[in-house]
Amino acid sequence: MGPIDATFRCLARPLTWSGRAAPSEYWWFTLVYTLVGTAVWLGLLWPVLELVWLDAQGLPRPVPIEGLLQERLQMMGWAAVLGLWPSLCHLAVMVRRLHDTDRSGWWYWITLLPLVGPLILLVLLILPGDPGQNDYGKSPYGPAPGEVGRPGAGVARDLPPLDPGLRAPVPMGPVQATVSCLLAPLTFRGRAGPGEFWWFMLVVTTASVAATTVLAWPVLTAIDAWEAAMLAEQQRAYETFTAAQPVPFPDLRPVVMANWIGWAAYAIVGIPVSLSCIAVTIRRLHDTDHSGWWQLIGLVPLIGPVFLLVLLAAPGQIHRNRYGRGTGVREAPVRGSDLPVVPRDPLAGVTTPEALRALRQSRMPGN
Repeated sequence: MGPIDATFRCLARPLTWSGRAAPSEYWWFTLVYTLVGTAVWLGLLWPVLELVWLDAQGLPRPVPIEGLLQERLQMMGWAAVLGLWPSLCHLAVMVRRLHDTDRSGWWYWITLLPLVGPLILLVLLILPGDPGQNDYGKSPYGPAPGEVGRPGAGVARDLPPLDPGLRAPVPMGPVQATVSCLLAPLTFRGRAGPGEFWWFMLVVTTASVAATTVLAWPVLTAIDAWEAAMLAEQQRAYETFTAAQPVPFPDLRPVVMANWIGWAAYAIVGIPVSLSCIAVTIRRLHDTDHSGWWQLIGLVPLIGPVFLLVLLAAPGQIHRNRYGRGTGVREAPVRGSDLPVVPRDPLAGVTTPEALRALRQSRMPGN
């Protein structure tokens, strides 16, 4: 797993305390988390450090330090609030990394021991993970050699049948994505690939900005004319040494009503387009194996839209998940007969000398 995949995967799982995380997932995210956090806090504290350095050198301050400290404290407060989410993500992936070494996540609290505690935790995080399944879930490295199909490992079950009406994500261009989403404004099941979602959002955003600009242009023109009249009146008052006369704000209702047909058409067309945006967003979340209800997290101020954007930007699952078929892979049900066969030990079940002699005689030539 590379740094981008690890970052998106961890940011999308801030409260996932179960399961396991490979070393690459943990260390790449830790590196990104440390670099970004260090850059943010240095950027906030740098002006204060400059003033402290000027005081140490006996040089005059360009700005009062009290006002600067108050401003920076407010910014650091917002940074701490926004940093709560990546901090939870880092703590969660650390717990999953401990699970990968077959240890409980409660080992994190060993850092409370002075000096030696952080060193012990660092050693535990560096240790390689279990190659096979352990008490905390399946291996992130795939099945261990001989794990699949070994005697007593269990019988593989067929995957449950899929609803043929579920939409599977397919690669799409802008035209195909737009048509596909507009024809499915109420399709909240199935999956949507990144191409379908982002192309449709780009087309809708561009068309919305263009339509709004055309419809609002007379209103903007009237406001510009009022501002120009105010500037002219101020210029006249300055040149004649007289008081400036107030310029009344124009009544925009006639301007808007003159183009009421366009605004009505914009509202009518916007209803199915908005439904299509909601539906394709839900299917995009399904493609990343998240419920469509995660869309409501965008209502949380500040951090919610950022969190939703990370979920939507995460790569979709190639294989089938609980919301439908995957992309790029022609999937077939996995049956027990498709699993690799591990040869059975010929001595299994041989517990007496008579059974051993019978086995030897059966292996002799001519038998």
